[in-house]
Amino acid sequence: MKNDQPDNFSSSVQENILEHQFLAALTASLWRRGFRDIEVLRAEVDAFGHDLVVEAGGVVRHIQLKASGRQAKTARVKINTRLSLKPAGCVIWYLDDPGTLELGPFRWFGNRPGAGLPDLGNRVAKHTKGDGAGNKAERKAIRVLPKARFTVVETIDEIASLLFGYPSGSEIQLIRQQLAQSDLPDCAPDWVHEVRGGNLGAVPDALDWNNSVHFAHLVDGYRICEILGLGDPFEFEAWILENAQATGIWPCGPAVLWATLFLEHRRWRTAPIDPDPETVDLLDRLCQQLGGSL
Repeated sequence: MKNDQPDNFSSSVQENILEHQFLAALTASLWRRGFRDIEVLRAEVDAFGHDLVVEAGGVVRHIQLKASGRQAKTARVKINTRLSLKPAGCVIWYLDDPGTLELGPFRWFGNRPGAGLPDLGNRVAKHTKGDGAGNKAERKAIRVLPKARFTVVETIDEIASLLFGYPSGSEIQLIRQQLAQSDLPDCAPDWVHEVRGGNLGAVPDALDWNNSVHFAHLVDGYRICEILGLGDPFEFEAWILENAQATGIWPCGPAVLWATLFLEHRRWRTAPIDPDPETVDLLDRLCQQLGGSL
């Protein structure tokens, strides 16, 4: 049967199908991991920098969607700077098979839940049409974001985790992967060698800041930040420390807590002074929380 619809109509229909398909896959992933309080809002106008607002488990994400065919040569996308005003804005650029409309892989540009959008850079977009002299005016509120700024993500389950946090089981799995790749000096305590071998139960109940340095370096905290989409490790460290100072609790799961311990040891190793007693108490609490989460 001949399709008499104009190309722009077909493109709009396909865009809607892909968005519905993305939402169905995302909410199904969240449902499987136990979320029952899922709310989805769609933007009626494209003026505020996002297409969707999705809330789950008390976390709200403003999402800008972009789409390209898997074989497309698209190297950059345009993002409204108003997305930066949202407390947890992000961009999800999904690739699709034009024949089957199957989604994936995905490209992710965002931060951990509760953090803002990473810096969009200063490359300002221009209008596609020029004036009488051929000059194209700048679109002050739009930034051009190259695909190199995005992290490639293979599955919708990983996207769900980047949006709303990783399940504890996934973080433990990540920890075991890190342990299998780690090196350890012979001078480390025996219990640290046991943990290196995969026995997480060997972590002592009395784990504290002063006896945790070898333990902390069993993982690569920088790599964990990258895998879990935590953004810049140093900005993340400042954010989680500020939360801990304000509440007395380090607010995260086991892999994130371990990465935080790694980052804190790196920070204090180069500091000109030792942490004061109040800070040591807070760092001891980090060790206790981490041990309890394992």
